[in-house]
Amino acid sequence: LNAGSEVPSTNSNNRGCGLVAYNCLTRTMEYLVMHNVPDANGAFVHAAPANQNGAVLFALDGFESPIYGSVQLTLEEELILYTQQMYFNIISDQFPSGEIRGQ
Repeated sequence: LNAGSEVPSTNSNNRGCGLVAYNCLTRTMEYLVMHNVPDANGAFVHAAPANQNGAVLFALDGFESPIYGSVQLTLEEELILYTQQMYFNIISDQFPSGEIRGQ
């Protein structure tokens, strides 16, 4: 996750990383997201191709790092995951539309 991946990019120096494990039989997606945004106040998964903004699919289980959780995807969300159009977005007071993003 980084500021340059935001659309438009931000001037934040903060960074992060995310790991995803997906069980295609149960459509369960487990995630672990770590970041160093000190004033984060939201963490979401969105749907859009790289270099585009998209709708929020769901909120993560918290916003302070590390963030760990799981969610059962719909068939539509599964297709979004498989086509690499799903991204993590960490928001803050300074960047309410998103400070860092990872796709």
